[in-house]
Amino acid sequence: LRLRDSMAGERTFSFDSHGLAIDTASTNLAKPGEAYVPVYYPGTADPQSASRIDVRPGADVRGIDFILAGVTTRKVRGAVFNGVTGQPADTANVQLVPRSSVGNTFSGFLNQGKFEVSGVLPGSYFLVANARVGPGNDVRIMGGRTAVDVGYSDLDNINVTLQPAIDVAGSVTVEGRPEGLPSD
Repeated sequence: LRLRDSMAGERTFSFDSHGLAIDTASTNLAKPGEAYVPVYYPGTADPQSASRIDVRPGADVRGIDFILAGVTTRKVRGAVFNGVTGQPADTANVQLVPRSSVGNTFSGFLNQGKFEVSGVLPGSYFLVANARVGPGNDVRIMGGRTAVDVGYSDLDNINVTLQPAIDVAGSVTVEGRPEGLPSD
């Protein structure tokens, strides 16, 4: 994507896996801890707050600018604990998942029970951790989550406790025969 910057001339951007625009011009690389995010009409970075613009087939719509705003990203750090043993978790997947249905998910890494998720945009998230714990065929699924609000500073000492998943026994009954299924 090539955009015209009124001050710096033409600059080239690409989009990462989170949909964030990264300045790829060799002289204007985004600094660590910064990202470019799209700004939606009428001037919001929150897709939930954006207004729809209807464009009819064959219409010529003018005066629409694509805006990318530079924002400072944040780090979220803390620990994951095994709720059965009370000890730091050996392994776990850690993600920040938006509380709304729209937004970016950020993943982190776990090292000796501690995690760090970097490049996080301000917003409301669930910090979700899950792990497969146990030897051989005695593996248990464990998980936990906590609400996190990322604002204008890094967050430290956020803890998540993994609890064992529970089995739910039961049966599913389907009335009628779904279309396309062969008869017995």
